[in-house]
Amino acid sequence: MAVRIVDVGFGDPVVERVYEELLRPGFPPDELLLRSELDDALRQGSGVLAVALDEAGDPRGAAVGEWRAGSGVLLLSYLAVRGGQRSAGIGSRLMEHVGTHWQRSLSPRMTLAEVEHPMAHPASEHGDPVARLRFYWRRGARALDVPYVQPALRKGTRRVPDMLLLLLLTSSGAPPHREEDIDAETVLAFLRDHFVEAEGEEALEDRALDAMWEAVRGRPRVPLLDLADTDRLPRATG
Repeated sequence: MAVRIVDVGFGDPVVERVYEELLRPGFPPDELLLRSELDDALRQGSGVLAVALDEAGDPRGAAVGEWRAGSGVLLLSYLAVRGGQRSAGIGSRLMEHVGTHWQRSLSPRMTLAEVEHPMAHPASEHGDPVARLRFYWRRGARALDVPYVQPALRKGTRRVPDMLLLLLLTSSGAPPHREEDIDAETVLAFLRDHFVEAEGEEALEDRALDAMWEAVRGRPRVPLLDLADTDRLPRATG
């Protein structure tokens, strides 16, 4: 299937279709931004959205990024492909866009992604964590050795335990080298921004998150782990 990848901004009518047809089916409520929150991010410039459109202009896949200017980190929040078309190369095309256009326009210090730990989250109607991790592994991603919990996105939602924080791309725009580790100060700045925006300043002192904070505070570098070695990937209850 021929698709073209385009960046879409606030007010584009395709955003509604992306949210309802791709993001909502692809992610459980506790992991998904509200449509209004996506609109706010696009309007404010803290969010970026790339859409794979077919010849009829219908969305077949989408990538959503959150730009954390304070830490210089780009978070690939969501990568979704329409059901039944997940082996057609659309996800790969979107990742190429993230690794080229978004890198040139934002120049992030690192590009991260949140994914479910495959040993803790079973396959569901929202997707298969094993397949998602394999997708990123094939593209050279590595996991931060940090027991990561996704913050509660808003009042009424819960933190998502046993998530993995992946390093997709370094500051050069390339995947990390096999034996590489990364700057802990940048990771800590990202985590602070991420949790404070979602939950407020109290998250910084929450004892339930001690293991996560201790993995990055007071150390110069954060080790990276092979995604194929799932037994070694960190778990976190939060």
